[in-house]
Amino acid sequence: MQHIILWTVITLAVTTLTTKVKAAVTEGQNDADFIALCGLIEFARDDTQEVEAATTIQHIAYELMAVNLSLAAQPIQTLVKAKRDESWSVLQAPFKEQAAPYERHWTAWTKLLKDDAPQNLKDKIKQFDVLKSNSDATIQLAFIADEALAVLENAETATKGTEKATIDVHLNKAPYGSASRTATLTFSGTKRQQLCGSDANTAGEQAGKALLSDLLCVCAGHSNEADGGKTCCKGCEAAPNNNEWVVTNTGKEKALAIANKCPPALKTVEKSTAVLNNRLATFYKAVKNAKGSGQEVKHALGTSEGNGSGGCTDEGNSGSHTGRCVKCNDDSVIANKPAIEWQTELRHAAAA
Repeated sequence: MQHIILWTVITLAVTTLTTKVKAAVTEGQNDADFIALCGLIEFARDDTQEVEAATTIQHIAYELMAVNLSLAAQPIQTLVKAKRDESWSVLQAPFKEQAAPYERHWTAWTKLLKDDAPQNLKDKIKQFDVLKSNSDATIQLAFIADEALAVLENAETATKGTEKATIDVHLNKAPYGSASRTATLTFSGTKRQQLCGSDANTAGEQAGKALLSDLLCVCAGHSNEADGGKTCCKGCEAAPNNNEWVVTNTGKEKALAIANKCPPALKTVEKSTAVLNNRLATFYKAVKNAKGSGQEVKHALGTSEGNGSGGCTDEGNSGSHTGRCVKCNDDSVIANKPAIEWQTELRHAAAA
């Protein structure tokens, strides 16, 4: 009788275990979805190289414009110096007629002759003044200076049309959410499942609000799977992502550490609509790839075990139908209503 009871207990235990089959943490399992998020995260990174380049162009162009001014006829130099505090729009008619051939040069030239003009530009004017008698040199340098002016105008138009401060507002909200860089990615009074996706059909409360919180849903570890990060990339399971993401604690450090594992090839200094559209296409291809054993989970990133009904708890378990994922709002993906919030911010930045 005892052996029958024993076998009954064993059978029940085995049955219980088989209903809670935890999937092995497979390196690279979420790699494609990780890359989809990385492309957008890298687009959103604040990068000052474009502004630095524009500043360099401006520096060189103004030096060449100083050369050009030094080669101008003396009456023109005298006029520019006398009227250096007047913009072309307020310059009186007689003077405009005299300086008409140099309308494009006026703004740059008047800046060069102000008392507070950089010393290097003042030196250039003196340095090249001696070449006035050399007509060939004058023609060549004037041509070069005119080309520099065109480049300068293009650079100034670009930087003026893409006010960096405005762009940065949007680029910072995309990864962090409405709180921008001050966000700590701390979510009080809630659970990960609620944030990332309650079941196969219910979107996570934070899904689509910030790229970094979406990244945490897909890549952060779990108490039973501390190395869960490696499903996104080799090394994504390293500290500080080598333990459970406790959503009521700050997740910023963990999220940034994972984001720093994004492939360097995805970095871009071009914040254009064309580049953004290309990266969004990668995202939509990934998010429209249904998850779950029977493709029950629509419009999600990551992996859902079983039928996904257990939601995005970040533990891959086919018995409880859970996974490491983020479930997006179906209508947001299909019809952009309501719009994915980080996508809206990225589009504003690209259009600025």
